[in-house]
Amino acid sequence: MVLGVTFLTLSYPYEATKRIVPSTLETKIAEKRPLSTSEIKSFEQKFALKAVDSKLLQLKLKDKWYFSKRNTSDHIDVISLSNYNELMALQHREQLKKLVLNEAVLVNYYASLAPVNESFTLKDGSQTLQVKKATNQNPFAFANSVVTVIVSDAKFNELAQKYPNASYAIVSFDGKNMRDNEKLVQAFKKLRSHTLVLMSGIN
Repeated sequence: MVLGVTFLTLSYPYEATKRIVPSTLETKIAEKRPLSTSEIKSFEQKFALKAVDSKLLQLKLKDKWYFSKRNTSDHIDVISLSNYNELMALQHREQLKKLVLNEAVLVNYYASLAPVNESFTLKDGSQTLQVKKATNQNPFAFANSVVTVIVSDAKFNELAQKYPNASYAIVSFDGKNMRDNEKLVQAFKKLRSHTLVLMSGIN
């Protein structure tokens, strides 16, 4: 029993940290200074990492949404199913099954057994996303995306065409035994100046 309690005490904070920042390293890319394909490949090779470049749409909501009892968001971050599953594969986590055009999945950061029935109406009133399913498998750090909504690839492309100025990018890196390697972060900061660099690990 003592051994079990000791293991949980030590392992739970580490697992919680992994959920806060699920990839080894993650950064939101500045629009004016994007990373080139060659820069990403070079960084992957140098540190034995794999990278996933994610495209998201930050869409304003008509009404603020409470993602906890006290915290609200005036937008949602939309990601395509294929992009989400690519990140799940990178992070060695369970992937989602195929979604139909108007089906959406909410990344629920607070575990709950209650059924999901959410409706996100965009600020211009032209689109409403109905959410009937949720997952606790967050693809990004909480600091970069709190209310993430997963849609089919077809729906994502439709929204991307309608809201071309809403897109932004996040690059995620993952590699074996690299989650608390400070040299990795320092090298990445020297590579380019980005909005935010987040790294998993207990410091």
